[in-house]
Amino acid sequence: MYPILKILVLATVVAGAMPVRAAAVPTAAPAASASAQALHLVDGFRSAHWDMDEAGVRSAIEHDFPAVTDAVRLIKDAAGTHALALHLDRLEPGPGGAEITYVFDVRTQRLVHVNVVWSTGPAPEATERGRMARAAAQLTSYFHRQSWEPGATAQRLAPDASFAIVFAGVDSQAEAVEVRLSGVVFERPGQPPSSPSGPAVLRVAYFASIANDASPLAQEAATQTRASVQ
Repeated sequence: MYPILKILVLATVVAGAMPVRAAAVPTAAPAASASAQALHLVDGFRSAHWDMDEAGVRSAIEHDFPAVTDAVRLIKDAAGTHALALHLDRLEPGPGGAEITYVFDVRTQRLVHVNVVWSTGPAPEATERGRMARAAAQLTSYFHRQSWEPGATAQRLAPDASFAIVFAGVDSQAEAVEVRLSGVVFERPGQPPSSPSGPAVLRVAYFASIANDASPLAQEAATQTRASVQ
């Protein structure tokens, strides 16, 4: 069985002049709805699926993003982990460009983790922060519309309101997805709004296994996801 995620109340996300409120985010599908349709599986990102080798992932990138195939970069670290990375000038629903990183297991050299990151400049305007928050709301709505088993999704706000896990979900195979938002104004009942600094960043992280720490490049994102697991 996969770990059970507790659903927590997410504070209001203030998106510039247009707040994206927690109440407007769809709740997880009830058990009756989940049983009426196939449960969602996090089997990779687009055409790239777990356990693909580097050649397979390069073919998937060529299929999904043919215009940037020649710009794929190979990243290696001291621990022996390697990843393929590419930059897209535009990727919906995020505003502007996105960086995608495909991380391979250090032992098997198979795909185990994908990061998709949108980021503003170091000092964005309030409108830019708002666009990032609205993109996060779109992604959250999309993942909530998928069918998950009861208790398999979560949301949480960091104690210092520096970031929010606006969605985390674990499927029946212990594969996981997490949507993390930072650098925007978060507003909690009875407390003053947060004062973000630095860039607004939206990250969608996909995991072949929520327990997989074999790839150092994936550890930071995995730590954030497991923080929601009780």
